[in-house]
Amino acid sequence: MPPAAKRSAGRPKIPLTREDIVAIAIGAFADHGYAGASMRIIAERVGIRKSSLFHHFVSKDALYDAVFANLLEELSGLLEGLGGDWLTQLDTLGDRLTGWLGAHPHASRLLMREIVSSGPVLDGTTSQAIHGTMAATAAFLQEGMRQGAIIDSHPGHLAVSIVGLHLTWFAAAPVSTGVAGCDVLTATAIQQRKDEVRSQVRRLCGAVQPPHY
Repeated sequence: MPPAAKRSAGRPKIPLTREDIVAIAIGAFADHGYAGASMRIIAERVGIRKSSLFHHFVSKDALYDAVFANLLEELSGLLEGLGGDWLTQLDTLGDRLTGWLGAHPHASRLLMREIVSSGPVLDGTTSQAIHGTMAATAAFLQEGMRQGAIIDSHPGHLAVSIVGLHLTWFAAAPVSTGVAGCDVLTATAIQQRKDEVRSQVRRLCGAVQPPHY
């Protein structure tokens, strides 16, 4: 992800792509929310004039949709090639998601903002993808129940609980750092978080086998 450092507005030395702008805009939306992140603020972070930003995206809504489309595409990629039995897939998916969120703390905060504030994405063009992701998570958990790998419970409730467990730690990184006594965004801390999440998710699910480390 390109750095979100501020540059003087104007023509960048290296032409920016839409992907570059989306990557930087994630930080602005995470810091200020949809309402507070003006196109002027985003343009300043990117290092271009606001008029140039509108050349790439016709509106803030279009940019916000592009940000979430990018996030959801990356998250869906975590589901590829899990392999192994159902519990192994659960562990692998948890490890991948924890690693991704630790590497993208702005994304964690933005996702949490959108979920708790019922932001524009939940009412817009990306809403079906978000609800589809949650439905797929619930279906995955229901399959684990069907196989007897975890205890029977409401798959929707369990899916939301697991999502909250993953997101909150990195979305509230300053609080988590105080609790952990170390910077939670370091490689060592992220690995420790993977181990914790693996155990906690299994306990939430009532898994019948201990986690694989």
